[in-house]
Amino acid sequence: MYIYSIQINKEENLELITEEKLDKEILINKFISEKDKLEFYKDTEKFIEEKCSLKVRKGIKCLYLIYTDKSGYDTYDSAVYCAYTEKQAIQLSEVQMGGGWETYHNNAEFIGTAHEDLRIGEVVSSFNAG
Repeated sequence: MYIYSIQINKEENLELITEEKLDKEILINKFISEKDKLEFYKDTEKFIEEKCSLKVRKGIKCLYLIYTDKSGYDTYDSAVYCAYTEKQAIQLSEVQMGGGWETYHNNAEFIGTAHEDLRIGEVVSSFNAG
């Protein structure tokens, strides 16, 4: 797996996880706004050099403890996720947990690397039944 961290025009960092290595120009073109497309096509190298930050690294599966300090009855208060990045772990938890979990600010803590056979997603969770 390859993990791409992309920042264009000093905006929010975007993250893309792929199985194959991607061409830099194709990758950046996927994420630029319509207003930047003309400038991108006019002088691609200059656009990339001046406006983009692109980092690529090989992905290692990690374990992250995702937790919130704000939970009540019939909600999740924590879970462990296998993911390539902290951001991916938080996104997975927001999609899979439901039940109001996504309305809280979730914290993530790296707890170790995962075995290569472990699938991406929830490993274990804690639910406060009410």
